Amino acid sequence: MKNIKTLVFSALVLLFVLQSYAQEFHLDSLATLTVPESSGLLYKDGRLITHNDSGDAPKLYELDTINGSTLREVFVNNASNVDWEDISSDADHLYIGDIGNNYGSRMNLKIYKITWSEFLERDTVEAQEITYTYADQVDFSSNQFFTPYDAEALVAMGDSLFLFTKDWSAARTKVYAMPKTPGAYNLMAMDSFLVPALITGADIAPSGNQLLFSAYSGQGALVFTLSDFTAPHFSDGTLTTWPLLLTGSIKSEGVCWRNERFAYISTEQVGTLPAVLYRLDTDFSSKVSVLSEDPLVKVYPQPATDKIWVETEEVEGLQLFNANGVLVLQTPKPYLDVSNLPEGIYTLVVLIEGQRIAIAKQVVVAR
Repeated sequence: MKNIKTLVFSALVLLFVLQSYAQEFHLDSLATLTVPESSGLLYKDGRLITHNDSGDAPKLYELDTINGSTLREVFVNNASNVDWEDISSDADHLYIGDIGNNYGSRMNLKIYKITWSEFLERDTVEAQEITYTYADQVDFSSNQFFTPYDAEALVAMGDSLFLFTKDWSAARTKVYAMPKTPGAYNLMAMDSFLVPALITGADIAPSGNQLLFSAYSGQGALVFTLSDFTAPHFSDGTLTTWPLLLTGSIKSEGVCWRNERFAYISTEQVGTLPAVLYRLDTDFSSKVSVLSEDPLVKVYPQPATDKIWVETEEVEGLQLFNANGVLVLQTPKPYLDVSNLPEGIYTLVVLIEGQRIAIAKQVVVAR
């Protein structure tokens, strides 16, 4: 696997660092949704569109971003909602991913292709079908929540549709591509890369140079961006992970860009915790600076074998995270003892008391 650069902050670090910016945090709760299992999101031509997860009628819903109410319903006449997980688009079409496969046993995975102009003009539309199988899957026995053949993220890019798997068996995602032309396809994985959590949705930025993923893990909900890639070589990209501090359900499912800076995120209702629509501000740079660009902070040696030292003024503490975003060391001292840590790439967070900011840098432990 190619190198992938990862920058990970824990929710606890961001809570500490950003507590004085409560109203300016990167996530705003907009409304409780009337679509309780919002599983995919799409923003196109000023319209925010979602759909329910499995069990609902084959419908798309236009949402009011102010109060979360449903403005309009569009019925897909020749479709069924087995497990709709994501929605994407290009200039002329919508693509609905009936791609959920929690048990790894489905043999009817498909994408519904709908003409955008027909969606705008009618409340009942017809869809074309793109069906697919995974070429490397030979076992279709039920294996709930431990299958590498589940997917919840669909992105239309160029002349292809890309699937990013929600791999219950490994901390990575496989990438599969298929044509946008209706037909039946047997897909081989084109790439794979490590991910910090289970991917539940994805969208490509309007500029086409950054992907945004929604995800969750045992630690809670999060988003991560992937930039500096050339499709289909996503593992060459830069991965940046950010926790989400949610007010309702932590099961984040839908995600879409509104423009180059702001994005929407939706959660599914879980028990008494409601489905909520959020707006995410991805301009992280205003609150967190990168250590490699800060001349007042020195970190040495690199790579480190026993200790990592930090030289700067007013250091309140150091925290070190592994590639999965787990806090492995913290100290109020100006150094970290890494002699008992495995070799690898870590994220060092330096808490600067006077400026109330966190400065982060990747560091390497090697022997």
